[in-house]
Amino acid sequence: MTVTAVLPTAVFAAEPQNDLTYAEMFKSLYDDVITNGRTNGYFSAPKNNYSFALPYHAIEEFCVVDVDYGHETTSNDAAYLVQVAALHDVLVKQGRISGSADNIVKSWKTLEEMIPCSANYAYGSDKIKGILWKPEEQKSDSYPDGENPNDYPIPTTAFGSYGKNPLYNILKSAYGGDSGYYITHRLIDTDDWYGFGEGSSAYINLFQRGVNESCYETVPQPCLEEFKYGNETCGIRGIIIGNSVAPQYIFNNDPSADFRAIQAIHFANRWNIDTGTRSALAGKMGDQLRNVMFDRFYKQIGCQSLNSASESKAKSQHYLISGETQLYGPLNEWVWGSQTSGLDIHQADQNPLAAYALLTDSNMSDAMQASMAADDYKESLKRQIELYLWLQSCEGPIAGGCTNSYKGKYGEYNSSDPTFYDMVYVEHPNHKDPGSNQSISSQAQTVQRLAELYYYIKTTEDKSGVTPGYMSLEEALDTLLGRWFDWIEENTHFDWEAPDGTSYTYCIPTEINWTGQPDTWSGVYNPNGNKNLHASIADYGQDVGSVSAICNALTFKDESDAVMAYGTMALLYPEATSSPMQFNVDFVTEPYYPDPATQTVNGGETASIPIIPDDCAGKHIVGWHADDDLSNLFDFKTPITRDTMFCAVWQDINNTIVSSSDKTFITYYGDDINLTMNGIVNGSVACKVTLNGVNIPCKQSRTVFTVAAKAIPAGETAEVEYTVTSGARTNVYKYNVKSVYKCGDIDGSGTVDNSDAELYLRILSGKFDFTEDQLRCADVNYDGKRDILDPIAIIK
Repeated sequence: MTVTAVLPTAVFAAEPQNDLTYAEMFKSLYDDVITNGRTNGYFSAPKNNYSFALPYHAIEEFCVVDVDYGHETTSNDAAYLVQVAALHDVLVKQGRISGSADNIVKSWKTLEEMIPCSANYAYGSDKIKGILWKPEEQKSDSYPDGENPNDYPIPTTAFGSYGKNPLYNILKSAYGGDSGYYITHRLIDTDDWYGFGEGSSAYINLFQRGVNESCYETVPQPCLEEFKYGNETCGIRGIIIGNSVAPQYIFNNDPSADFRAIQAIHFANRWNIDTGTRSALAGKMGDQLRNVMFDRFYKQIGCQSLNSASESKAKSQHYLISGETQLYGPLNEWVWGSQTSGLDIHQADQNPLAAYALLTDSNMSDAMQASMAADDYKESLKRQIELYLWLQSCEGPIAGGCTNSYKGKYGEYNSSDPTFYDMVYVEHPNHKDPGSNQSISSQAQTVQRLAELYYYIKTTEDKSGVTPGYMSLEEALDTLLGRWFDWIEENTHFDWEAPDGTSYTYCIPTEINWTGQPDTWSGVYNPNGNKNLHASIADYGQDVGSVSAICNALTFKDESDAVMAYGTMALLYPEATSSPMQFNVDFVTEPYYPDPATQTVNGGETASIPIIPDDCAGKHIVGWHADDDLSNLFDFKTPITRDTMFCAVWQDINNTIVSSSDKTFITYYGDDINLTMNGIVNGSVACKVTLNGVNIPCKQSRTVFTVAAKAIPAGETAEVEYTVTSGARTNVYKYNVKSVYKCGDIDGSGTVDNSDAELYLRILSGKFDFTEDQLRCADVNYDGKRDILDPIAIIK
């Protein structure tokens, strides 16, 4: 099942200009694919009322992608369900669509059917519950990968030294009382098409034989090897590991799916959706996913030998997200266990947004019970961002990845091969038929996560404390996104004919060719590096999933990028408006000044404070109240998320200081400023006036203090401090005085005369633009406009 990204919540949807808003469009798709998914052919038969049914990978049955049969379910399909359910619940809570806000809870229950030790309905799940933590250690043979499927089974004479998982006992100490690992398996035969499940859904495996095994070449096999199928002494699994097969289970975890689900829970937490216990479960999942941060057989990073010994956690951990982790174990009383991490590191498998969430979202981080989890994710976040910085080409796209096992055999690196923390560069990690970093989808999902993380820390604050490449996290993300977005915007075309003659209403690059290599990573980002790493466009197309993910990413970056995103979304969804959701912002300034014009503000952006003269019939505005709270002044840095009305808070202009703290009084630039302390009967009075820490002279006559004309420049605010001493008692009063132009004083001379009218006319003729201070004093006749009537009013 492919769930198209709709839009980030910061800019959900637009008010209806056509038939549907984007929120309503989302609801329509959601109801079609999920709410009514079983009826419409997207879901399998439901098992209970507490979860969704398992989603099919595709409504069609014939597939040549990650699966070979459309009615199988991948863990990423289930994770997408959690992600889209989270967005649904947020929209419901905000009143944008109708429905119940419990779908994320139901979707997580569906995800648990992909977790072998937590499933209730998959065939054989009851046979392994409770046995995964029994071994004293997880130990596995080190074997080389074959280049092609016909290289299998790998002869045992080619095996190297044993690998031993240094994280196993750390996790076992924390979670040994559970039924087993809380991570998903990659693939379920949902309707038992192959028959391995004896009528129930069944865990199956496909890709097992090297980097060149394509979907057409895979041999489907059950995860529970009970010798029921294939050879009677080695089952089907014998084609991979030969005749030395015991009855066993073998589960493959795709960490990109689990991190996607964690990302969705964090999203729900940010929008205050009640996830129940799911946040804690997501934290547990993240804790146990740390196994993917190691060399495949737990050898030292940079070892370059299949016979290298298994190493400690410190020496075998690279902290990045590898493509898988595998769990093996017995189906009899013989207690043993094996585990491996992933072979290669692919940039598209990284998820720094999930790493940031596990590090900073206490709903999840507090649930990670095993030791060193926070430290691991902090280093992982740093290295994932550094990996992107290392792999970004001159043009902008991000290259493949790296490995600790050169050519799948722990071969020696070539002296010219670049490295990243002692791991060697790989153009297409994990798979070469087709190349794993060839499709634009690898770029789209990467940049979407980076853009969402960038938006999150930009609008809140970075709580991670990481410095990738000796940059702040915000600087690193801005660097990556800026170059990538420049590339995609330059190569997105509308009403365009491609070099091969194909005409498109719109298109994006869909396939990328790679040449050259990155520089060796030094630990410090070099903005002028990677001169020999290049990405060229091999083909164009209209891959809807990638287009939508890219649009999603663009809306997170900034307003100019969002313009292109919404234009493209209008082509994807012509029945919905292509504008972001907009809100009306009104200002009430009557009776002292005409109400300013209504502002139209995109959701998630900020309103502008209207320019009002500083003197309106002896009054000035000291702040604004929002219409729903008349007790606090509104902070205009706050994003607008609904229609809003602001009421001006007026105050009399008075050059006489009164005994009231925390107020700023307005005076006119060019006039002498009289500061009077009233109510002093006995005692002495002293006054100090400072501007930016520098004293301003003032003359005293009794309790009146006079500051010379123009001593406080227009727009500047001076601090006034009165000290009143009466006997043994001393009182100190502090106030501010702001100097502004008089209404009509366009030239700032301190007087209003014909020279102001002349300058006004020159500005209106287009020779100059109003400065901000001039704008404040330019509405001479208080009609809410700045036009020819104002210089006429000055002359009169």
